[in-house]
Amino acid sequence: MRRAFGILVVVVLALTGASTAHADAPVIPDTPDLPWTHPTHESPLEVLASGIASDIAQRPVRVVCDSQAEWDALNLPGAWGYVPPPRAWNAALRTYLDSSTQTQLAPITCEHLWRFAKAASKPTKCPAYRTISTTRRVSVRYRATVPVKVSRRVEVRGIWVRKRVTVRRVVWKTRIENRTQSVPTEIDPVPCYRPSVGSDVSVGPHDPAYQSYVFAIQALAHEASHLEDLAAGKPVLTTPAVFESRAECLGLQRIARVASALGAADDDARSIAQYYVETEYPRRQSATPSYWSAECRPGEALDLGPGTPDWPTG
Repeated sequence: MRRAFGILVVVVLALTGASTAHADAPVIPDTPDLPWTHPTHESPLEVLASGIASDIAQRPVRVVCDSQAEWDALNLPGAWGYVPPPRAWNAALRTYLDSSTQTQLAPITCEHLWRFAKAASKPTKCPAYRTISTTRRVSVRYRATVPVKVSRRVEVRGIWVRKRVTVRRVVWKTRIENRTQSVPTEIDPVPCYRPSVGSDVSVGPHDPAYQSYVFAIQALAHEASHLEDLAAGKPVLTTPAVFESRAECLGLQRIARVASALGAADDDARSIAQYYVETEYPRRQSATPSYWSAECRPGEALDLGPGTPDWPTG
């Protein structure tokens, strides 16, 4: 189950295969039909999310977007997703005898995933502006005081004579100057969290729902990670400290790949992962300790790729 602290928090998954570089792109049709309104739960988002979850679980599974009434009936306050557990297990071997086949996602989760997946420019991107400076040479008039020789009558030993003298006068002159003008020019949006930009680029404010978009991506991944564990032959996970913290960490390491599958550009997918790992996951230790593990770090037991760089986005 994916529960929230603050707004909510959830974790994330893995897609098999290497990702390729790409820009933001819509991956489902831009229609007004909310995902839970499809009569057989086969809306474009549910089909896409089911494929993502199946990749994580390494078997065919389904993602179902619940309506508000369906979700309220589960009575799971604070949760963004839920996986019904297997119906039977072997008490002697402590393994499951059957597999969970689907995850149910709350309306808030599906609505944010739906908006994210169909967006041509993802809501986790921020407007950016580069300062463009131009210099041009201009002719400038200015006032200057200059010495001028003039002829004047002056008295010398009682006799008036005409004599050349120097006086100072104000005149207008012209000179060439360089004038520089700096203008902020809008460029392509950049990831809102830790954007890799130069000193000449300023980043605008993020979407107020940024955190919720990240949490929705995490919710899908977290529940898919549960589906990976809740399968026939897998060990029974009985305590929340193991059940939830394991799904949280395994999913966390694949946030970038999940975001990419939902149409995010590579740089933004990595940025989303960094945001969760650096900002949200540390809060788990005190707010919801059953979702946090000391082994969720490079080289520890829950590291999916020991030795790989850029944990957890490598």
